[in-house]
Amino acid sequence: MNIEELFDYCLSIEGAEATTPFDESTIVMKVMGKMFAMIPTDTDRISITLKCNPEKAIRLREN
Repeated sequence: MNIEELFDYCLSIEGAEATTPFDESTIVMKVMGKMFAMIPTDTDRISITLKCNPEKAIRLREN
C-alpha cells in the first residue's frame, strides 16, 4: 500500500476528513471531529498511528 492508497482508504470511511492540526507534515484523520489516525508524510517509510481502546490495542499487539 502506498501513501495515496492509505489516504484513500481512511477517507473512504463515512464522514472522514483529513486535517493538519499539528503541522503540514502530519495528516490527522477524523470522523465527527474525533481523531482515529495520524499519518506522517515527512519520511520515506509509510506509517500510521491508529486510535483504539486499550484492551483492543493489547489484543492487536499480541497477534
